[in-house]
Amino acid sequence: MNDLLLDLYSQYWDGMIENVYKADEVNHPSSYPILIQATPHYLNAPKRVMFCGQETYGWGREFPDPDATTPSKLMGVYNGFVNKNWGGKQIKKPGYNSPYWNFQWNIMKRFPEVGYVAQNIVKIGKRRDKGCDDFIFQRTLDYFPVWKEELKILRPDCIIFLTGSYDWRIRKTAGDFDIKHVEGVGGLLDQLVFKDPTMPITFRTNHPRALQSKGKYYLMADAISDIISRL
Repeated sequence: MNDLLLDLYSQYWDGMIENVYKADEVNHPSSYPILIQATPHYLNAPKRVMFCGQETYGWGREFPDPDATTPSKLMGVYNGFVNKNWGGKQIKKPGYNSPYWNFQWNIMKRFPEVGYVAQNIVKIGKRRDKGCDDFIFQRTLDYFPVWKEELKILRPDCIIFLTGSYDWRIRKTAGDFDIKHVEGVGGLLDQLVFKDPTMPITFRTNHPRALQSKGKYYLMADAISDIISRL
């Protein structure tokens, strides 16, 4: 699986560096893309869940020279940040101490047998600021269109978007869908029913920081845990 991911990233790498990363470093300086490395636990898990956020920023900043940076190095960054605690038998929280990562961990520790992978709907964010502008986003779609191919390689049973109102970017990246509201959670959870029949079961809720501010953080963690329990 990781070899297939590396081959995929390598296929588009040079075009991404020239047409995204170096495209406009004054007005639209981009970060490097988030490149996934699956854990052995994920590879062998009976069920797999993908948590999908918005985008990173400043990703890979420890590699300032794009001509000396490789997909393999960035997969190592992912492995060190997201998968850093999967070396032993006991799983521990990925990422760092924030509502976004804590929310995932709240769910992960309930189902330690499930394999988890962290993804973003926007593969490339800004280099020195949060968010993703339209220039970087469109260039990513044009020159680093790997998202759907990653999905085919990773084969999750379920996707949980923790993105809030990013639907237009989800449609541009993953394909068109209908929205089916989930009752009983204050209008904060929707099932996305994709036109593409190969897409796994998919749900979308607010970013965990927004859930926390609305007082719905644990309600949503319970609702998503119920979904995972029925996979």
